Amino acid sequence: MKIFKPNVFIHNITEIFVYSGITILLLPLLNIVSGFLILFFISIYDMYAVWKSKHMIKLAKFQTKNKIFAGLFIPYKKEKRAKKEIKPKLVKSKGKIAILGGGDLAFPLIFSAAVMENLILVKGIVKSIAFLETLIITLFVSIALLLLFFKGKKDRFYPAMPFLSIGCAIGYLVILLINFFIFI
Repeated sequence: MKIFKPNVFIHNITEIFVYSGITILLLPLLNIVSGFLILFFISIYDMYAVWKSKHMIKLAKFQTKNKIFAGLFIPYKKEKRAKKEIKPKLVKSKGKIAILGGGDLAFPLIFSAAVMENLILVKGIVKSIAFLETLIITLFVSIALLLLFFKGKKDRFYPAMPFLSIGCAIGYLVILLINFFIFI
């Protein structure tokens, strides 16, 4: 489907599966400390690659132009409908899109998986509860991403990883607080 009938929905769904697979492969090598270190160093690299050397911008533009982008496309505007016809047809509008690189998906996912593994193996929390607690990280990463999308200026590129890493850290602190007060 991704090759023969490309569209934003199919592209984004397949990308999510790709990064979930990468997470499964890397998880046995990581723990929470290494997860934080990866988030820290990748955030520094992301800031350098977007703001200083700008090579990440060139790469993203090239991949987007050639329709081989590794990451998510998030359309700004929906397609407009023609008003004059009885059955309105979709009129293609050149709407803007936000792009979220593959690493911006993979690294918070890897960190969340390391936290969940720690909750299960070290803390002895049941898998279903550990999964629910780990969703807290997803919530805070999503909030950080939304803030970046809404506060960021249009037609500018921003490194997402520093914001997503902060979301990961806050989510993890909330999990620690929840577990601290539950087990007191």
